[in-house]
Amino acid sequence: GAWTLWRQRSTWPRKPTSTFGRWLGALGSLGATLLVITALYPPTAFDGTMYHLPFAKAFVRADALPFLPDLRFPVFPQATEVLYALGMILGGGEGAAHLLGVLATALTAALLFEWGREGFGVETGALAAALWLGAPIVVYLAGTAYIEPMLGLLFTAALLAADRFRASGHRGLVSLAGFLAGSALGVKYLGLLAIPAAGLLVLSRRGSWKDRAKNLAALSAFALLAAGPWFARNEVLGGNPVFPFLPGLFGATPWGPVEIWNVASPKTIERLQEVPSLLWKLVFDRAKTGGMPPWSPFLLLGALLALTLSWKHSRLRGPLLATFVYLSGFLVLPLDARYLLAVAGPLAVAGAWAISLLLPPRLRITLALLAVTPGFVYALFHLHRLGPLPTTAVARESFLAERYPALPAIRFLDRSLGERYTLYAFHAEDHTYFPRGGFLGDWNGTHPFSVAVAAVDQGADQLADLLADWRVDHLLVRRDLGPPMPEGPAFDRRFERVYDDGRVRVWRLRSPVSPALR
Repeated sequence: GAWTLWRQRSTWPRKPTSTFGRWLGALGSLGATLLVITALYPPTAFDGTMYHLPFAKAFVRADALPFLPDLRFPVFPQATEVLYALGMILGGGEGAAHLLGVLATALTAALLFEWGREGFGVETGALAAALWLGAPIVVYLAGTAYIEPMLGLLFTAALLAADRFRASGHRGLVSLAGFLAGSALGVKYLGLLAIPAAGLLVLSRRGSWKDRAKNLAALSAFALLAAGPWFARNEVLGGNPVFPFLPGLFGATPWGPVEIWNVASPKTIERLQEVPSLLWKLVFDRAKTGGMPPWSPFLLLGALLALTLSWKHSRLRGPLLATFVYLSGFLVLPLDARYLLAVAGPLAVAGAWAISLLLPPRLRITLALLAVTPGFVYALFHLHRLGPLPTTAVARESFLAERYPALPAIRFLDRSLGERYTLYAFHAEDHTYFPRGGFLGDWNGTHPFSVAVAAVDQGADQLADLLADWRVDHLLVRRDLGPPMPEGPAFDRRFERVYDDGRVRVWRLRSPVSPALR
């Protein structure tokens, strides 16, 4: 597939040592250096330490891809986490996961450079890559264990292959687009939208309906080839090919997904009413879009310009229509800025093409330098906020302890008991990656906070009996989040406090679960 794309590339510029080429190389090297340095820090991303890295850690321990009932999602499309596990096996730890995100981000920028250059030249390619790399949220996610960078890479590659088929008619590109779209689905369920998005581009090529049907069938077949094993695994392990979604069709489970409402729901109307203010929220109101770093105004304004000019210039319509197919899914999904990463690449290309219709090459270069600036500034700010890079084990633990309040308590148990404990922790689900022993406690699943809090309210005996039934022998509570523990002789009879650092308390059950029952 990569060889097919390479053979169909346009001629590269004759003067790579031009002033523009030197500036481009220098900026690319500086940007790559900043991203790599960011990736070398210990993990701090919430979802990364809650289940993406724990997935990989469990795969390495089990030497398999098992159902993991103690995590927020026991089974999922997990292609990226499998690559994380491979990096851990090779000795890279979570750093390998972070560097994979950097690699995916850089490869996406390279694809956008090539895609943009095909339309209006090298300057436009550089502008497309700059619109992508200039978004602070892209820079942040690149150095974390979030899986969106890999989703963005595969989504962009699938649409590029489909768009090249639309231009060239090379049928091999249809199969490649389908396989890439299916691979995106293997990363995250949102990748499902890559299939109709790529299909729309494939169908837009003129030809007989018979040829169009064949192309669509080929695209779907190769998408199924890539994504099918993940659906089959979900069905075998979880009893639901899209676990845990569609509970009305496949049966409810304790691992309820994020809320997805019917498209006819009043919430859809509310979402449509939010559209005029959405661009402002994505740049200036992070609290309303998942708390992530902002998107770049250059990217969003470029997309709006492309939308405006698409009525006159048909070439802009392909990436935009494919993007709208993806965005239609957000009529029924929670609004989270990072979900938009998948289509940021096509939007960057459309924006760069639209700008190139209005500006000469020199001004495109200037705008590319301006567009990439927010990403560079954010990278420097992020590194300043993280502080000095931990280069020793002691420095690493100190770095993590500042950001994970319960980690010192977990390390106390690691030193005392090794792997021979199971800890239930209230409101510390982002610590899941760190313990050597068992770790329970989340909002959903078979050991939810609601059931444990109800047991706390009923008294010490009920709480102790519940934890014993869950094969738990230690309990962790954060002082800032609670819940308040009972006090008095009844509680002391069932629980022994073994750790208290002022922020976190840990108790041991006085009648711990027998090791034979673990």
